[in-house]
Amino acid sequence: MHFQIIYAKIRTTESKIAAVRVLRKIPYQGERKEETILKLLSIAIPCYNSAAYMENCIKSLLPGGNEVEILIVDDGSTKDNTAEIADRYEKEYPGICKAIHQENGGHGAAVNAGLKAATGIYFKVVDSDDWVDEGALEKILSVLHELVEKQTLIDMLVSNYVYEKVGAKHKKVIHYRNVMPQDRII
Repeated sequence: MHFQIIYAKIRTTESKIAAVRVLRKIPYQGERKEETILKLLSIAIPCYNSAAYMENCIKSLLPGGNEVEILIVDDGSTKDNTAEIADRYEKEYPGICKAIHQENGGHGAAVNAGLKAATGIYFKVVDSDDWVDEGALEKILSVLHELVEKQTLIDMLVSNYVYEKVGAKHKKVIHYRNVMPQDRII
């Protein structure tokens, strides 16, 4: 699966400009404060009894390296070792993967838990049974990084994606070229 929609986590223009300063390591005027390096993109993975397939999802996001934050949200899994897998990735990839454990609240509650914990400028949800193409991830990160460097901060990025249903013979490419302008900020 490729990316579809990425939302800005930081809501105000002032907050976005401050985030750009942190990413670019530009000192603030006046009193010097300790800076925290933000992630460019936080990705929440809601997981409920997902041990059979969640690692494929996580591994597809790891090529994003230190620019991404992978939030693995265990939504009260009880029938498998989803929680242990989340903890293992947090331990193996500190600073990139973070395990979040909560009582079962459903998909929406898991997404909200990821959003609450996110530290990135932008936020994306990838379901645990989906995966992201490495080339698509690189392109999305490149576009986001370029926009941040230019201080052209957007509220939402929409991209094409591939819908791949297990057992289906053909993949379906979902594109927006007939609905939205391409390669433009609107």
